[in-house]
Amino acid sequence: MNQKERIQRYLQLLSGLSFSQRYYDFYQESPRGQHAHYGTRKRVEDALCQAGMEGLDYDPKEKGLRYLEAHGDLEVSLDTYFTECTIHYFLTVKTSDWRIRAGCEILALEAARLDEPNFEPDPMYPKLWFNDAASLREVAEFGAAIFRDVRDAVLDSELVDGLNTSVETAPDDEPAPARSQQIFDPGPPCRLYRLEHAEAEAEAALDKEDALELGGAWAGLHVVLTGEPPVPRPKLLELGLTWSGDPLQMALMGGESTSLVGNYEPYRWLTADQVQEIARALQALSVPQFEELYAPEDLDSLQIPPGSWHDPSYRHWLTTHYESLRDWYADTARKKMSVLIAID
Repeated sequence: MNQKERIQRYLQLLSGLSFSQRYYDFYQESPRGQHAHYGTRKRVEDALCQAGMEGLDYDPKEKGLRYLEAHGDLEVSLDTYFTECTIHYFLTVKTSDWRIRAGCEILALEAARLDEPNFEPDPMYPKLWFNDAASLREVAEFGAAIFRDVRDAVLDSELVDGLNTSVETAPDDEPAPARSQQIFDPGPPCRLYRLEHAEAEAEAALDKEDALELGGAWAGLHVVLTGEPPVPRPKLLELGLTWSGDPLQMALMGGESTSLVGNYEPYRWLTADQVQEIARALQALSVPQFEELYAPEDLDSLQIPPGSWHDPSYRHWLTTHYESLRDWYADTARKKMSVLIAID
């Protein structure tokens, strides 16, 4: 069975589970568009554990939680990416010879198109929303349920014919193999922190929980927003290159260097007035418009990590981060706060 046939069979398995209908029905019942600052790592992790997904690995670069089960030569995992009010699930099925990995909203779309080739949901890639403990618990239980159903269907299918799928455990005198593995290779992570007054508060801001974690998506976001390589303003000026000061350019690469230095560069500070300009520019660029600007060939030609930008999963991954960036700047502007950009 080649990879194309394997993916087709995988989608057929999902169709047999009514995967698409279940996903879209759950989305319709979720508190869509109700923004709430409820999604912290601890709350999301606790909800997933209570849903039966214990032993999660956390990827701080991508702000993601991974639940993985190894069944002999087969690994099945669910990656959970979250914002303050949404969850985005990725399912992965892999062996040493092949891998199928995609966001659940993409799987729902492609499985639905087996029966309706022109099917187009609205929105095209719906996220799962929550706004309190009860709705977060429901999203977690839904993720755990689809993981178990997909796992069982795959284990019973010809996708794994000839594989040893018995569960293996490490001997008592040997440590279990590390389950955590890098989902992407996104380069250094980026976080944006809110400051109430000025640069002097920068160090104290690092302890706040309302930071926006972009992981390694910052470089791709900057390229799509500006069409330029992701070079911070201080570095550009140091090299004697032109800095236009466009608000979209400022969103991730702007600001003055501070005394705080990460592993990648000094952290940079944006004034409250600059934040206002950036927020207005981002609001003027809708999420569908951002998707129209997405050019995988440009990202690949600039060697922006993680690479392979033609993969539709990466397109959605970057678009999801853009939506978070847009909302976060709008909220920060409403609060009349300044911003600290930390890439390290």
